[in-house]
Amino acid sequence: MNPSSENLVSNFAFKCNLYRYIEAAAANGDELAAFNLGYMHMKGLSVPQNFTEARKRFDAAIAKVGAVEVKSS
Repeated sequence: MNPSSENLVSNFAFKCNLYRYIEAAAANGDELAAFNLGYMHMKGLSVPQNFTEARKRFDAAIAKVGAVEVKSS
């Protein structure tokens, strides 16, 4: 493996671990982590871009906070 491909593999592993870490934090009630998962899905960061999943994650974050009512358009 050349240095460039080693860096790509390392970067990919970091992103996968980062997503798992944030997902675990969200599952443990961290509303900011839940919001960050929504953002990651909305922008396609470390995961494929998926607006439906992003909305689901944003709604979960709002439910954790419980201070805002969300209206669908």
